[in-house]
Amino acid sequence: MAMLRLQLFALTISFFACIATVTSGNNYIKIHDVSAQAGDTITIKVEIINEQAFVGFNFDIPLPPSMKYIEGSERLHRDDGHFLLLNEAGINVVRIISASMSNKAFAGNEGIVVTFEVQTSSQPANYKLSAVQAVIGNIEAKDILTSTIDGMILLE
Repeated sequence: MAMLRLQLFALTISFFACIATVTSGNNYIKIHDVSAQAGDTITIKVEIINEQAFVGFNFDIPLPPSMKYIEGSERLHRDDGHFLLLNEAGINVVRIISASMSNKAFAGNEGIVVTFEVQTSSQPANYKLSAVQAVIGNIEAKDILTSTIDGMILLE
């Protein structure tokens, strides 16, 4: 009976060790606010603020209706030979993927990691931008993302 309890205890500890995701530090994806005139072309800036080193990230940004991603406008920052894929993943959804084929970390602990341009709506309003299905990956291929910070497009 004591042996069975010991095995059950070990199994329980193993189970919790497998499901527990321990992320030390704060690692955020932040979309910067931007103000413009309705109908302008704007640059969306996405920053990662990280306490842990990361080698890749991916997320989707649903764009407000009547706004359009400008193909080929994307730029990667803080990189050291990382690749960047940015394309439309459905109607008005921009998918952003970046990683290092050699597991090199992105430089620094804060700053813009990717920018891209959007043709805005002709309707003045405030539009929210969110990073959804977001992941920041470390060298062990673990998701270290702790939070995302939404941005706003303020059209006058």
